[in-house]
Amino acid sequence: MGARSATPSMQPPWKPSTDLSRGEDSPRTARNAIIAGALLLLAILGAAQLFSRGWTTPYQMERYVRSGPRQGGADLERDLLRDHGPGKDAGPLFTQLSRLGFTCTTASEWVRGGECRF
Repeated sequence: MGARSATPSMQPPWKPSTDLSRGEDSPRTARNAIIAGALLLLAILGAAQLFSRGWTTPYQMERYVRSGPRQGGADLERDLLRDHGPGKDAGPLFTQLSRLGFTCTTASEWVRGGECRF
């Protein structure tokens, strides 16, 4: 049998197989930079789409706000009276007002004069 050499022929796994100071891994670095840039661009585009309400449900109060203070208020009053007229249960009315963005006092306080604020 042959004699064993004092220095092993294989390098330890913690040492790189190529000399990084010569730039032999530059194509791999460029590829990684391109992938990282593409992922960053996708994240920015996704955030822009999300925050521009492209993927979110439309705000329910938006149609009243766009109509202006006078017409929007009249339209909101008309729709609320149509859906929840006098003598009907107030629970669904409070639910719809909270979906529209209003903060209302509790139903028991309405006897003494409650209010809803936008």
